[in-house]
Amino acid sequence: MKLHPHATRVALQITTRLLPVFHNFFLEFFPRPSDWYQRRLAYSRSMATNSIVGYVTGLGDRHTQNILIHTHTAEIVHVDFGVAFESVRVRLVCACVHVAFTFPRSLRAVWIAVSW
Repeated sequence: MKLHPHATRVALQITTRLLPVFHNFFLEFFPRPSDWYQRRLAYSRSMATNSIVGYVTGLGDRHTQNILIHTHTAEIVHVDFGVAFESVRVRLVCACVHVAFTFPRSLRAVWIAVSW
């Protein structure tokens, strides 16, 4: 699907003004360096695991509104599986089709910010 050039320009203008802030969660909830480091590892590992499982099972509709983060462990918890599993069941009956993998901008930004 090709976007209109004006729509692309407007989208770029908007995204340059709306900077991701999720990395602040780690700084606020885990101020001690050792806790921050351990929670960053937990977040990265759970994000990687959930991304792989989501891709393999064909779960679509993964975005920041249906991903929760556990405030004590910093692990990712997916919600809204009712719709997702119904769509997977229908897809598996019809044919093995994988949903395109997407990594939301806000989650990608925190992964980049805390993975140095």
